[in-house]
Amino acid sequence: MIRKEIGDRGGEAVCYGNLGTLYHFLGEYEKAESSQKKALTIRKEIGDRKGEATSYTNLGAVCQSLGKYNKAEEYQKKALVITKETGYRRGQAACYENIGNVHESRGDFDKAEEYQKEALVVRQEIGDRAGEASCYGHLGTVYESFGEYEKAEAYQNKALVTRKEINDRKGEAESYRHLGSVCKSLGKYNKAEEYQKKALVITKEIGDRTGEATCYNGLGDVYESLGRYEKAEEHINTRRLRSVKKSLTEQTKLHVIVA
Repeated sequence: MIRKEIGDRGGEAVCYGNLGTLYHFLGEYEKAESSQKKALTIRKEIGDRKGEATSYTNLGAVCQSLGKYNKAEEYQKKALVITKETGYRRGQAACYENIGNVHESRGDFDKAEEYQKEALVVRQEIGDRAGEASCYGHLGTVYESFGEYEKAEAYQNKALVTRKEINDRKGEAESYRHLGSVCKSLGKYNKAEEYQKKALVITKEIGDRTGEATCYNGLGDVYESLGRYEKAEEHINTRRLRSVKKSLTEQTKLHVIVA
């Protein structure tokens, strides 16, 4: 409201963008899309090219969450064109990674691999260690989908090493979870259990309830593969309980935000 009153068009666009991000986080995707489009319109009108790229990127993310993969790719590619024109390398890397994620969601793993590798090159060139780890993780997931489990394990290990070096605890837990999944596919059940337990410890320490539930599920899968069905049931039931508690907590938080 104040941004509008004082005629701060750039600030108004930022507010719309931030609202869009908040709605996206809350799962209110239609509202998120509407807010990001308002931000985009203003940024086009005032000639804010970097902001325009940001809006396209955010719109692409929303459309991916809505399952509108063609539209998501279209927005991400528009953002990519602008980031290249403006020399915004970090944004360019994000676009490559996002387009790769869209292709992964569609099951087009060859294209996903291609774009993640493009992103990785840029991340390495600009020294973006967190982004580099993210690319390693995505490539690991792609290779796991291909059934190339040794490659998947190698890339997840690279992601893990990098995340430890930059003290990214949430990312570290994610790497352990993915390594647990890969090791299970390789029949390394003891190692899979070890990785899932390491991930579980971290998710509890940092209060990542969603990640914690995922770890219980991963451990349940490992125990089921080992024929330890009672143990498997115990962990899967724990995951369900965590999910219910998380859902109730989110509903409470949402009412607080609305109020």
